[in-house]
Amino acid sequence: MRSYDVFIFLSVLNISKYQLADFLITNSSSNLHCDPVNEDNIQLVNASIYDTMVYLHFYASRSTMSKELMESCTDKDNKLDFAHKGPAFFTWHRHYLLMFEDLLRSIAVEQFGYFNFTLPYWDWTNQTTCNICTNDLLGDIPTEDQESNSTFFKWKPICPQKPNDFDCHICDPSQEEPFLWRKYSSTVDRLPNQNEIDELFSINQYDSEPFNSSTFSRKSFRNFAEGYYRVDQNSDDMKMKDIGKGLPHQNIMMHNMVHSFINGTWMDFTTSPNDPLFLLHHTFMDKIFEIWLLRNRRSTYPGKSSTPIGQHADDFIVPFLPLIRNRNLFTSANEFGYAYDNNIVGNKLFKNHQLDFEKSSSEIYYILTAVAFVVLVATIVGLYCFRPSQISHTAYEFIEDQEQEEKTNYFNNNEKMPLLK
Repeated sequence: MRSYDVFIFLSVLNISKYQLADFLITNSSSNLHCDPVNEDNIQLVNASIYDTMVYLHFYASRSTMSKELMESCTDKDNKLDFAHKGPAFFTWHRHYLLMFEDLLRSIAVEQFGYFNFTLPYWDWTNQTTCNICTNDLLGDIPTEDQESNSTFFKWKPICPQKPNDFDCHICDPSQEEPFLWRKYSSTVDRLPNQNEIDELFSINQYDSEPFNSSTFSRKSFRNFAEGYYRVDQNSDDMKMKDIGKGLPHQNIMMHNMVHSFINGTWMDFTTSPNDPLFLLHHTFMDKIFEIWLLRNRRSTYPGKSSTPIGQHADDFIVPFLPLIRNRNLFTSANEFGYAYDNNIVGNKLFKNHQLDFEKSSSEIYYILTAVAFVVLVATIVGLYCFRPSQISHTAYEFIEDQEQEEKTNYFNNNEKMPLLK
């Protein structure tokens, strides 16, 4: 990104943390105020644009009903996750990022007259430090006796997880953690390497049963990318021996490894967007998803009933309005008006599979012939029926306005780029 683009991005992020959203969020500190919804007791509170988006991530991956006695809460108590540990991991986060980006773009337009706002990504492949963690960008990772001068370390995260919450995470928006914090992990000393990326793109199946985070699940793109696949360290394949090497356990591959590499506010995965690193990390995960989709065009989203609740192909993505299904997001980013600058991950270019549709030469011939015939018929009809006098000056003005709008529309054909090359 150009220096001015970086300035706009960082400024918009900071504004969004303090500018009130047009939405209200619920006080989810107990089941008296949130789930199940009771119109007599429900409590709605104001939140900033940024905090509202953090809350949506929290809402989709928390307990469905909070407990009064938190010590009795276990992983099986009313626990649903619509965004993680299943096939909706990529589709949910893609929709989430699109909504987040749209809200941030509105600030960029309103405050700076900047129409080309997009979320940048962070390519962490082969890194041994967080190279975007500087005070000029998203804030550094201070040592024990250091304090960060970054404006982002003045942020107070919303809905911090309390030590006794376990999996029944509650949220009282009025209670804030003192400040955002980060610290390098003492057990995970690297980020995903090129061999692990190569292995990821060698997988052709999107997801496999039991469609969860089970380490015994058959290898699939989603499970490997999210970070739950157990690598066979006893394999005779020397390449496989390098995958997961040096990690304390095998449940922190890829996406999970990046979170584990930096301890801090974002280690609570329900409210991990509290740290703006989340946006760049997940935009890069979306780039990986996009490249994989273009290389596996015939792949389909799992439609079996054994998928987790809310993560079936025809399930609506929780908790977004207007309603949209998981399968609707399982398609190229071009359908949503954006693309990525290239197909490079780490130091390798991953080319699209041009023949994914496996059309035979005869099929292609018939398709092209049919298209040519339709174009010919349309041309003849158009020449016969067209009457210039039937189009008013107003119509011409409308067409010109539409053409101009297409040239300036900030949602179409945006190209996402790395924050730092």
